[in-house]
Amino acid sequence: MKIEEAIKLLHPDTSADEIAEIKYKYGFRGEEQAIHKINKARKIACETMKKQIPKKPIMIEGDLYSVLSCPSCKEHIMNVWNRADYELKYCHYCGQALDWSEEK
Repeated sequence: MKIEEAIKLLHPDTSADEIAEIKYKYGFRGEEQAIHKINKARKIACETMKKQIPKKPIMIEGDLYSVLSCPSCKEHIMNVWNRADYELKYCHYCGQALDWSEEK
């Protein structure tokens, strides 16, 4: 299920006809499967909202390098020496909001 489809399924302004279209598209077969799909949409929504809570980057230091990594996906987001040039607001891999408040 795509994020856009999860939003449509969960949004209070979605009409009954639109929900019926979603049920048809995803082949909801009975109430149990519909509940499963709605729970999946709720999980996607919660995971997406959690990424909007800023988290501090993780410093990874090696013998020859130091990098800052995303606290969620652990991907390297920048080299420490580039940090003075700019600060990312979000991880460009997973979208996690980044908190630089005590890093300055």
